[in-house]
Amino acid sequence: MAADWLSALRMVPWSSVIESAPQLVKAAKKLFADSRANTAPAQPFTPDPSGDPVIDRLNQIETITARLGAEQKTAAELMESLVKQNERIIETVTILRSRLRMLLAICVALTSAILWLALK
Repeated sequence: MAADWLSALRMVPWSSVIESAPQLVKAAKKLFADSRANTAPAQPFTPDPSGDPVIDRLNQIETITARLGAEQKTAAELMESLVKQNERIIETVTILRSRLRMLLAICVALTSAILWLALK
């Protein structure tokens, strides 16, 4: 089972994922800002005192639309949270990548020094 996960992770084009992350962050921030600007406060359904069914139905539709707007705002906030987490993961991967390169350079230098001393 672990081998399946590893093979799946190897198939992911990580360089493309890391390169496209800033664009994803910008798009998510724009979506969140747009959804925040376009949401109307939810109003509870109040039946029309005159008893007109068309006005009652219109009030129901307005109430449902307001609820959907609130749900959209919540979804956008969740998406922004996920984008921030993804941003932190990418930063961490970048740091680990640079540390790995440094460690590799140190290992090559130590191996070269050991071989030089062994052949001397």
